[in-house]
Amino acid sequence: MTEEEWQKVYEGGGAHLKRVIEMYEELGMEIKLEEVSLSECEKCKKCYEIGQEKLYRIYVKKAHGRIGAKLQY
Repeated sequence: MTEEEWQKVYEGGGAHLKRVIEMYEELGMEIKLEEVSLSECEKCKKCYEIGQEKLYRIYVKKAHGRIGAKLQY
């Protein structure tokens, strides 16, 4: 997997994260989900700490030769 193939499209969590994943799956994109350390995102840190939520980053790329998407953890 080369970095050029994957495009960062989202950072966040909670219910919105699930909706974003579902949207890209419906579009037939391949999805890679990466947990983000709160220390990497100072502007988000307080809200996620207070809500005791995890922060994630979503990368997508076109799925080659198949319909639908596969989520990678």
